[in-house]
Order: sequence, then structure tokens, then C-alpha cells
Amino acid sequence: MKDLDALLSAHFDDGPTAESSAALRRWLAENPEHVDQFVELSHQHFELYDLLSQQKLSEGSIPQPQPARSPATPTLRRSRSVWYVAAAAVALMITAWFVVSSISPQNDARQRQASPIALLTNAENAVFADTATGSPMASIKLGSELQPSTLKLQSGSAQVMFRSGAVVDMIGPCEFEMTDTNRGRLHSGAIHTLVPAAASGFTVQGPGGVQVVDLGTEFEMRVDLADQVLVKVLEGTVQVIGGPNGVPQVMTAGRAARVHASTIHDIQLASVFTPSVESCSPTMRAVAAPPMMQHGRYQTPEGPIVFAERRNVLIDRTLEVAFTKPGMYKNLTQETEPINGPVRIDSYLIHFDPNPQSGGPMTPGKGQVTFTKPILGIIATPSGLRETDDRFGAEQAGYTNAAGPRGMEDVDVITLSPDRRTIQFDWSAGHHSDQVRVLVQADEPQTP
Repeated sequence: MKDLDALLSAHFDDGPTAESSAALRRWLAENPEHVDQFVELSHQHFELYDLLSQQKLSEGSIPQPQPARSPATPTLRRSRSVWYVAAAAVALMITAWFVVSSISPQNDARQRQASPIALLTNAENAVFADTATGSPMASIKLGSELQPSTLKLQSGSAQVMFRSGAVVDMIGPCEFEMTDTNRGRLHSGAIHTLVPAAASGFTVQGPGGVQVVDLGTEFEMRVDLADQVLVKVLEGTVQVIGGPNGVPQVMTAGRAARVHASTIHDIQLASVFTPSVESCSPTMRAVAAPPMMQHGRYQTPEGPIVFAERRNVLIDRTLEVAFTKPGMYKNLTQETEPINGPVRIDSYLIHFDPNPQSGGPMTPGKGQVTFTKPILGIIATPSGLRETDDRFGAEQAGYTNAAGPRGMEDVDVITLSPDRRTIQFDWSAGHHSDQVRVLVQADEPQTP
């Protein structure tokens, strides 16, 4: 293998084959200098991606965000898409990381201690802060090798791949500590974890001695301000230990639990990213807050979504909303019903934008969301949504402000159940991004 640069180009253009990967490993094992050369060239390709990204952004070519949990699909043209280069660069960095670690000697204890245990494999509008001072940290960026340490993600999203192969997705604000090659600790916020079979036993600790041990699965975990832990198993099984003296419990796919004071309580929960949502109809999804909410910039072709915006917000004086009482509503043009303060609320946004452009064909979207607490009011008009974005909107989501049609259209219908915990909607989205803001009664006040 004399032409290493040609092999790296093959990684970008065609993707590595089993034969080329095996040849690469043999070549790296021949000489430690080959490892140094390979890592240096990998970093050069990664720096090239950075330059191309900056050039694209300076030219105003800003890519459209993709729906939550749907990986971006690069567009291949005559010249490489910057996002194709991004995916290839990260893939190559991961390849280099695992290949080099697999052939490097690991007998020296000091070398093992100094070795990185994880890699930052994705970042979307991520802002990291110093855990001691709270000031922004620019040193952590895509492709960074991570030592045992704590990541404090103020906003945006980030993905960490452990050396074991376990992958943790963080949504800001979130504080997550990487303690070992197959272990971490969640201090606050929420994570989504995907663990391959090779990393079975991956453990995430929480406050009060809580441990969630993977047994080959996909799960979500959240730590609230009151140090309550929420766990939702998406696939496979996990073992949950409620504390130092807790009895381990095995949780299977679909099960959710609240863990506090060494006790484990089963609960109904759509997702830890939407802690007040008990359930959703199959036609919609509960997701983490997306990075961009402008019309045409965040499509939901699979159906409507619901996401948490802000929690435990104090309404200290009368707030006018579209409606507060049970019933069926249509043609909402004004916010005239009062919510009388003081009261604390959790804010959620239901969003449906299936068409890539304004004026596209009308697309029906139906759904139902049941909350754990009573709904105090619904904000549904364009002006009402704009005027409350700063107060109730998710900090990491870029809202439209004055631009872009949103709210409910003339044909849209929404119904609030008699117990005020469930809303049903029958929408048709075309000109608008169909949206309503749901204000739900918050839990007992929490200490910030």
C-alpha cells in the first residue's frame, strides 16, 4: 500500500471495502510511522471539511435541518456536497480512531490512562460551557477526542461515541460526564443512548446512586432539577438500580419508569424529552426540540410532532390565549381567553409542516396527545405564537419571529377533552406550518 492518499480518497468517494480496510490495517501494523502518517492525513481531510463548511456558509448556502432522528442525506452533485464531505470526514476520523487504538500497545498503565475514551461524532448548533466558570468553550468541536471529563452542553445537540461503540446523543441544556470507555454519568438534562451488542453492559449513573445498565438496547434517560430520573426503553432491555440498596429491575422495550429515593415507579411516558406527555397517537411523534422552526426549514412528512419548549415558567399575571375550556375549536383568529396568574406551566409545541415550500398541496395530519397534567390553555394564532416565542419557546429552537406563516388554518380543527388532558387535532397543512402552543400545568415548583 504505497499510495495512502489514494486509499483515503477512496474512503471519501466510494467508501471503504472489506478488502481495503483489511489492507489498511495491515499497512498500519507494519510501522508506527505509518500510524502517524495516517492520523495526520485524516486530520488534513477533516480540516478541509472545516474550510469547505465555512466557505459554503459565507456564500449563504445554509443546509436545511432534517427531522429529528432522521440522519441527513447528502446530495451528490458534480462537486462534492459539503455535507457529504462532512459525513466522510467524520467516518474517516472514527475509522482512524478505532484502527489506531486496536493496533497500539496498551500494556503501559499510564498510556491507558491518557488515552481518549470517546469521540465527538456530531454537533448541531452545539454550545459547550466550562463546568467551573460557565464560560463558552470553543476547544470542543466535531472530531475532538475526549478524555474522561464532563461535557456541559448549554444549547444545541451533540453526539459522543465511546471507545466501546456506545453512542450517546445529548440535547442541551445537558451535563454528561464520561467516566470510562463504557460508562458515563448524567448530571442533568436528557440523553438518547444506542448500544451495540459489543458494548453490552454500558452503564449510565444518575444522582442518588441510580444506575441504568444496558443489556443490548436503545434507551432514553433524563435527570430533572429535583434529581428525579426518568428512563424509557425503546428497544431491548436495561437493568435499573434505584440506589445503593436498591433491588435491580429489568425493563423491556416500551416500559418507562421514574426513579427517586431508591424507588422505581412505572409511568406512562412517550419520551423523556417530553416529560409531561403521557402518550401520543401512532400518527405522530414526541421528539427533542429541533434546531430550526422556520416554515419550510423543518419538515415533518411522517406526521405531526410534539416537543417540550420550557418547563416551570411562572405566569404572574393574566395571559390571553385562544381557549382554555373543553370543546371543539375552529377558525381561531384571536387570543381572548384568560389564564389567571400566578400559575406555573410547562410549554409544548405541536408542529406539522409536511411540504417543502409554501403554497404546496394541502396535506392532512391527524393526531392526539395526552398529557400527565391538565392543559391550562392553547395559543393558536400567528400573533399569539410570535408574541410568546421568547417567553415560552425552546431556547435552542430558531423560531420565525415575524417571518413565515404559522398557526391554524381555516380548515383546521382542534378539540380539548373534558378532563383537559388530551387534545385531538384534524389539520391540513399547505400555506402554513400548522402549530399550536400547549400550556400544561407544571409540577410542584422546583429549585433552579
